[in-house]
Amino acid sequence: MESNQLPRGIQLLRQAVSQQPDNPVIGYHLAAAYAKAGQRETALQQLSVVTRLINVAQSKPPASLVEDVKKLQQRLQQK
Repeated sequence: MESNQLPRGIQLLRQAVSQQPDNPVIGYHLAAAYAKAGQRETALQQLSVVTRLINVAQSKPPASLVEDVKKLQQRLQQK
């Protein structure tokens, strides 16, 4: 996503999250967009939500999603 498209992407992802609040994949993509936009604290808050969703999910989330969440959290916590 180009940086000039980032605000629109975040807006669309926020709408998607509001329509599907229990979807950790969409939540992760919103957190990644926040991180790319330099909104570190907001990204970390969103990752906390995603982590809770993963932990209470009735079906096992994709392993790649769990790994991506961990990597992004680590990267954001190092800054």
